[in-house]
Amino acid sequence: MAWPDLSYDEYAQLGGSASEGRFASALPWAVRAVKARCFPNEPDGDASEQAAKAAYAAAVECDLAWGGTHGSAIGGSVSIGGFSTSAPSGDSGGYEAELASAIDDALVGSGLSCKVVL
Repeated sequence: MAWPDLSYDEYAQLGGSASEGRFASALPWAVRAVKARCFPNEPDGDASEQAAKAAYAAAVECDLAWGGTHGSAIGGSVSIGGFSTSAPSGDSGGYEAELASAIDDALVGSGLSCKVVL
């Protein structure tokens, strides 16, 4: 079965708070993040399709909470006049951990995040 699409109306019904434009720009990235987290599993019915849509919405919300950078703003530094700040390179549990947790929470009980090694 194919991965479902998520409309803006469905996203809003799932509690999404972003504007339609921000949602549209974040959605392709969110879909890739969810598929990567679920690989090799794919939705196989209505319940798992709904869980996938919820995971897309959760990934969009998490990413937007971190500035909508898809993790690219992790690490680095910024200087403005005499003020400068930097963050350690590498995630050290922040963005990636929150993203994984948000996706996993949405997928609970769906079987999509189950990893079985034979």
